[in-house]
Amino acid sequence: MKSLPKAAQAAAAAWTAGLLAATSLPAIFWLEALHQNGSPLPSLISVAASGLLLLGSYVTASLRGLRLFGAMLLVEAVGFAAISLVGGLPAYRAWSLGVPAAISFGVANSAKLVPVALAALLLAASGRTRSELYLRIGDLQAPAGIPLPVTTRTTTWPRLGIIVIVLVGAYLVAHLAVTRRPSSAAVATLLGYFPLVVVAAAVNTFCEEFLFRNSLIPTLLPALGKPQSLWLTSLRFGIGHFYGNPSGLLGVAGATIFGFLLARSMMETGGSGWAWTIHFAEDVVIFALIALTPPALWSP
Repeated sequence: MKSLPKAAQAAAAAWTAGLLAATSLPAIFWLEALHQNGSPLPSLISVAASGLLLLGSYVTASLRGLRLFGAMLLVEAVGFAAISLVGGLPAYRAWSLGVPAAISFGVANSAKLVPVALAALLLAASGRTRSELYLRIGDLQAPAGIPLPVTTRTTTWPRLGIIVIVLVGAYLVAHLAVTRRPSSAAVATLLGYFPLVVVAAAVNTFCEEFLFRNSLIPTLLPALGKPQSLWLTSLRFGIGHFYGNPSGLLGVAGATIFGFLLARSMMETGGSGWAWTIHFAEDVVIFALIALTPPALWSP
């Protein structure tokens, strides 16, 4: 029996580890298929998947190009496992239910700074530069390779970026109005916490862009090439929204496409300026609507 070509072996390993490590997929399976909540096994699977890829990169020649990717997945999986451990503590759950949604939601999402710090240390040790990681503004006037909606015409990122902000923002308002049922009675609460909403949205934007795109796309490109790197990182981002905002399968599909657009903006502009801008605008909408959630309906 013939073995898979080296490129196919690398792709299979990258996709397997990429979908299992530092994503919500194991937890989704455990909860939705097995109806088990609070099990440590999803976190263990996440760490094991990344650890096996990293180990494989030392013993299998076809996987050597994925060594940094495997290491990135491992440190991110450890960081997310730590967040999950703290988030499951009764004391934390009681606290998060006892404070306004704006505070608990902001704190929960800012906890992503833990895996960000671990990933940043690893990337610094690897010698990767800011330019390689798209950690700069980039050319904000660059042409966009993605056609405008309902047309085949291409445009520039300034025009496409504004269109994406408006369309995705409208979708988020409609989706969260149904799923979170924000109350106009909580407007005073939102105004009082709006500076926190803005800061938390900015932190979440940077964390998610760094964890799902800045830190992973450059480590995948040499081994998988552009299309697979884009779609793997985008699907990872989408899976993370199964229990997010937006949520469910529709949330996964929408976030995957959204992540693909942001990843393309990085590659086409050579930086994260538009990715940060678009993502931040949508996060402000999400965090503001979460802040309007009535206390009786709030669940972290």
